Amino acid sequence: MLSTILTPTRIEAIFNQAGLPVPDDADKAQELAIKLGGFRSQSEASAWLINVTEGEIDGPTLTGALRELFPNAKVSDRHGPHYLSHARTGKLKGCEYVPAKAKRSSIKKADVDALKTRIAELEALLAENGIELEA
Repeated sequence: MLSTILTPTRIEAIFNQAGLPVPDDADKAQELAIKLGGFRSQSEASAWLINVTEGEIDGPTLTGALRELFPNAKVSDRHGPHYLSHARTGKLKGCEYVPAKAKRSSIKKADVDALKTRIAELEALLAENGIELEA
């Protein structure tokens, strides 16, 4: 998870901000970039990750990163969304970006039910004509 967040470009920006050269070894660079974050808690790590991604991180990704950074801590599926919510409301200290809210589906339940009915009708029509769909 961290390797998808800490891209080479982001790692380079972290080192440039600290005024340090980027190590040639990618794994060593990632390890040192994390240490440069200087966080000691999950909330500090969350703020750092939100800042590193400029607010372009979602709840599940943040949760996965926290699990990697704090393998001995209990990190539930709601940790990432919880910290993102705090960042949006200004309650997460050290956070410089306001992450966008996750987009919800705009499909209404009635539309889903109508689609399910139409799919069932089409499947029945296909079966009547001896046409089988591959799964």
